[in-house]
Amino acid sequence: RARRQGPGCGGGGGGHPAADGGEGEGRELGGSRLGLGVGGGLDGELDKGLCGEEGVGPSAATNLPPPHQPLPPAAPAAKRKRVVAVVSARVRAGHDLRELLTKVKLLERAGSSTQAAEIVDEQISRPEPSDHLARKRADELQRNLFSIGDWNLTVAALEKFLALPAVARLRQRDAPAPKRTDQVDADTATELLVAAKTFFTAIMRSSGRRTAEDMNAFWAGAAALLPPDLFENRHGRAAMRILGVHYRVIQRGTVVRAALEDRAKGWIRLVYRGHKDRLDLRALTEWWHTEGSTEDNANKQAYRIYHSEGDNQEELAYDVHWRRAALGTDKELHRLFLESETCRSHFNGKIGRKLFVSAKCKCIRQRKPSECDCKICSVVHVNLPIWNRARANWRAHHAQTKGACTCYICADPLLTELWLRMSKSMRDLETVLLPCGKVPYAQYTAPVLVHTAPTAPPATAAVNNANPSAMPSPPPLPATSLLSPAAADVVRKPRRARAVARRAARRQEVAAAEAAPAASVPRGLPPSEQPVALLVSPLAPPPLQPQANVHAQTGMPLESKVFELHYQLCCNGKCVSKSGGSVASSRRCPNRDALERRYCGWVNSFPTPCPIDADETELITYHAWQAMLRKRGDDGGPDHYAEELVPIRATRAHFMAAFQGFVTTYFAHIWECRMMRQGLKMFEANKDGVTASKLTDYAAQCPLQRMHTATCATKMMINNGVTVVGYLPRTVSVEVKKGGIVRLERRRQQDVVVIYGIFSAAYKPSAVTYNIQAEDIDSILKYGRSIHGEAFLNGKRLPGGMYHGVLPVAEIVHTEGGGESVLLAITDADAAVPLFPEYARCVEITDGAPTQFDNKTNYHQTAIWFYKTGIERKAVQLITMHGKGVCDGYSNSPSKALNLAAAAGKIVGQDGARDVVLYLARDRPSPQTLKTGISGYWKADQIIYIYYDERLFTKSRVPDAKPMPGSSKVHMAAAKKTADAAAAKRDGPLLTSAYFCGCAACTAFNFDNCLMKDAFGSVVPKNCARASDVGFESQTVQLEDFARTLVRDRVVAVRVSADEADIEGVLWFAILEDLPIKLTEATMHAGQEFGEGWLVAHGHWFSLQGTPAANGDRTYVILPAVVMLNVNSMLRVITTPIVFNAANKNARPRRARGGGFTSGTTYLLSYSVWESLTGLL
Repeated sequence: RARRQGPGCGGGGGGHPAADGGEGEGRELGGSRLGLGVGGGLDGELDKGLCGEEGVGPSAATNLPPPHQPLPPAAPAAKRKRVVAVVSARVRAGHDLRELLTKVKLLERAGSSTQAAEIVDEQISRPEPSDHLARKRADELQRNLFSIGDWNLTVAALEKFLALPAVARLRQRDAPAPKRTDQVDADTATELLVAAKTFFTAIMRSSGRRTAEDMNAFWAGAAALLPPDLFENRHGRAAMRILGVHYRVIQRGTVVRAALEDRAKGWIRLVYRGHKDRLDLRALTEWWHTEGSTEDNANKQAYRIYHSEGDNQEELAYDVHWRRAALGTDKELHRLFLESETCRSHFNGKIGRKLFVSAKCKCIRQRKPSECDCKICSVVHVNLPIWNRARANWRAHHAQTKGACTCYICADPLLTELWLRMSKSMRDLETVLLPCGKVPYAQYTAPVLVHTAPTAPPATAAVNNANPSAMPSPPPLPATSLLSPAAADVVRKPRRARAVARRAARRQEVAAAEAAPAASVPRGLPPSEQPVALLVSPLAPPPLQPQANVHAQTGMPLESKVFELHYQLCCNGKCVSKSGGSVASSRRCPNRDALERRYCGWVNSFPTPCPIDADETELITYHAWQAMLRKRGDDGGPDHYAEELVPIRATRAHFMAAFQGFVTTYFAHIWECRMMRQGLKMFEANKDGVTASKLTDYAAQCPLQRMHTATCATKMMINNGVTVVGYLPRTVSVEVKKGGIVRLERRRQQDVVVIYGIFSAAYKPSAVTYNIQAEDIDSILKYGRSIHGEAFLNGKRLPGGMYHGVLPVAEIVHTEGGGESVLLAITDADAAVPLFPEYARCVEITDGAPTQFDNKTNYHQTAIWFYKTGIERKAVQLITMHGKGVCDGYSNSPSKALNLAAAAGKIVGQDGARDVVLYLARDRPSPQTLKTGISGYWKADQIIYIYYDERLFTKSRVPDAKPMPGSSKVHMAAAKKTADAAAAKRDGPLLTSAYFCGCAACTAFNFDNCLMKDAFGSVVPKNCARASDVGFESQTVQLEDFARTLVRDRVVAVRVSADEADIEGVLWFAILEDLPIKLTEATMHAGQEFGEGWLVAHGHWFSLQGTPAANGDRTYVILPAVVMLNVNSMLRVITTPIVFNAANKNARPRRARGGGFTSGTTYLLSYSVWESLTGLL
């Protein structure tokens, strides 16, 4: 082939031979000869200037011979002249573009993406070429492309050309340069879409109803993939094809995603409405909490049971449940439930185990190794399964070796069945050995509020209660959305208007239900203290008459499950049937007619055990409590022993005798426990607006941790007396979602204050420390000030107290790890603000610790408590070894705070127990909870820390008392009121009982009208007198005690001098305007002199109108002038307030809106009240 130097057909660079030293090559194509530029140029562009406008021109070798002829010999090379090529503007532009692309590529590789983007933007911003010119260049590229070769070569060349970095970068315009991971990311995206489709169509595919967990997972996955504007962008069908789901799933998923973005608070669990054929598991859940479990005394742990969102979607509604111990395995409890009355009445006697377990609350757990177990209960619970497992083998072995047993038990099939059934479970043990069954205690049934708001106010409901059939049934709750409130508005567009109306109606019902009980909760003294001689409170509103189906305080209709329990005599082995007692025929044992000799109790049912179970030669291993040596006495001192449940290897006869004694003791013990538990429940249901519950216990001594401790070093310890006070109970409405059912429930709440009384471990907790702390608590609640200790609330030091120290200022604490934390300053409170000014009665619930609670000193303090604080006190001791309560859970809070401080390198308590109190008051001034619980009866609202100096624990403040006979059997003690305060403080009169009663009358301290006298008997009066008169209070101290009982609007009787007795009598009456104060200096008021240190109070005089009536009744009016009264001149009527009734309206003195009393209103004082008061002079 002839090679010629094409004048315009050079290859390299820009298509010119002078540009890159390229070489032109002439080729024959299609019978014509074309000059083609072939070289290593950027894009193979031909030189327009040298090869014509289109880059193609006639070749200089047109005179070549035909291809079949040989070429002539080459002529000697002639010396050519140097030709300077002319470069066009187009070629120069291509050169510049190639250099720019190279520069951009280098900048992007170096990470200078911004600078590279500026270069690209500058090129793109140039004017766009005309469409004609672009089409001409495209035709030129096409001609060059199809001049390369055959199909495969053309395709390969085109792919190589497009893969060149410069060409690829040019095609991307402003996009970044491709990376190696781009293809990997693209493949991964495809895999993710495939995995998402598999998730919806295979993993989460369901042919039936999805569970709540699966439904939440399904919609969470859909919300993660589907944008809210999917349908607006017309990509809905594409999403259906990619994910393989129905249109409704895509549409609903976008709604959930939109609601999720609007809330901006993360995923909120979706709770869905159940189906029409769903089961209501509330009765089963109640069974789990009552008959299927018991209080776990050894493991006090709080569980938050989630229900729903709060009204503002910022709070979480939940209950606080304390840990309970299941009374067996799920299999055993399922069998027991199938035999229960609850299963027969609610589930027709059939329910699957899976559904049964699904209703189990998470607060119910299996028992684990623990401390403080009840010895009586545990020894039966442990040995009963051992006996049940062993006796099956006993009978099989006996039948093989000795034949069938011929005793009186085995000879009777019915007795055999009962004998073998007795060991299967605790329920079977009670059923067999207590054949009389349980009896109902209707008067001891705690009210249960129905789960819908009332349709009429409480007064209307009470009137209609006379005819139960006339009671209007509450309307069903409106259907609520299954999704969150934001998503529910648009999930079903055709139903939007109805959904909005339903939500508005539900909000109105909630508001009406909240307002209903608030007006009926009594904040004065209870109805039990209304007109009985002079026993009436001027603060108490007219009482609500209790109705059969209406709660006495809230006016809400009730759904009460009657409390049932065995007879106490039956549990004690003295069957009421055997002793001539009457038992309802419906509660008799079904085998009573066939087995007349069978009565309650082991001995009565089975006088002698079966010989197989009572073999004298065969051995068995059972467990019993035994005293084990723990420490030898030093220097001849006594050895230290502790009881432990240990295995014992003995004969079957020995085991049967021991186990029979265990069961006999257990029945008597468990009856007291269940009655006590029901009594506490009844007390909380009947508690009014002037009564407080006080639960107190001393926590284990808390060691102060340090980051570094020497080997065998003794840590500093502190004592912590934990008291939890609950008062002002009320009923609130809560939207609760359980099992897919949304309903409005009425729940009981109260104000709860947790008090930590902290002092040095050098002083052992005793009745002295307990009563001093109790007196401070009552004073803080009622008057807002402390008496003995240094108290802190919400970062403020409360008024009162003794032995005050310097308060800390704000500081930055540096920890050992290099961190910092800010501790705020503590300041004194501006004024005394009472937390519970209506406080009139308290029920103190403690365990039976003999050194702290169950002792003579504490009984004497209970008797005189009203004369010290103005508050009636009832002391309740829980059943032995069942004394755990909410105090044990709250006792962990200070120790955890101190451990966290030690972990952060802070040194707390270096200066003693007061330093610990100051740190806690600054670091934990209030309860710390992640969410605000709408429910939770014992949820803490405030925390009070009190520091006690050891100098406060003296006999003068809490004197010793004489022993009280029979105190070991007393579980309830209350003061017996007398008019003589001095005699009461000396003799300590009490009303005692071996059982605590929580009926409505006893809750109001009206023990004479107790509703449970048949079960508990009457209260027994006892005296617990002072041991000596050493430290007995002076008259001044008694006067201060009386002054603390005076409150605003209290009617007092004032003694007058003999020369003024002829005006209105020996007693004048006044109504107080404020609390008593102590004068700091002598003063003169209305012509009377009041000395320094006197206790005075301001008030209004009652003025006698005319003379007493024929029956002795006296009529008074209230004078508007405010006068100063001497407290020492008042008649010290502490037991009951003095009451006036209006002569025309039968109402007590009430203030008008301006704060004063209505002028002209006459008030009547009966002659009986006048006579009783003058008799005290």
